[in-house]
Amino acid sequence: MELHFGHSNIKESYLVEAKLRKRKSGETFKDLGQSIEDLYRRPYPASPDTVQENSIKTFLDACGESDEFRPSVRRSRPKTLQDHVTSAMETECIRLSERHKNSIKKTVYSVETNNKDQYSRRKIENSAQRGRPNTSNYRKTKVEDSVTCYNCGEIGHNSSQCGQFQTGNSVLPVKTDGEKAVSQLNGSRSEQ
Repeated sequence: MELHFGHSNIKESYLVEAKLRKRKSGETFKDLGQSIEDLYRRPYPASPDTVQENSIKTFLDACGESDEFRPSVRRSRPKTLQDHVTSAMETECIRLSERHKNSIKKTVYSVETNNKDQYSRRKIENSAQRGRPNTSNYRKTKVEDSVTCYNCGEIGHNSSQCGQFQTGNSVLPVKTDGEKAVSQLNGSRSEQ
């Protein structure tokens, strides 16, 4: 019957399949460990120690990570396959978080570089503007010099801004050029 169903060959095929088992993309360590343990239980159903020992060795080989991965899993001194799986998951989490931190630092560095470039451009633009005369205030003073008040006849303010005459709706006569000159002279003498 053994020749007909090939039980002796099946045991060898399970062992070979277990030893050649590798981690598939997207497969968790828990699934990998369970799969390897199942493959070793089939040829050794009555010896759990052999299953555990072979499963641990094959699990570490099947992880497919870097050479630093296996020693970091062994540093936690796991005793069972489940402990090895837990340690492998923790090691992978640490490795992924370090990779994530490094990618964030690179992004921040590139942003800082861009801000520095923008700052230096602004500084150059401001220095170029410093070479030109500031004409915004200059234009305002020219306009203020040409405005004449209708109330008092003085140059430099409008009638709405005149402080000398605060009459309601009454219209005061506009001073002539001679009267303006006299009022300006009187104003300059009173200041002395």
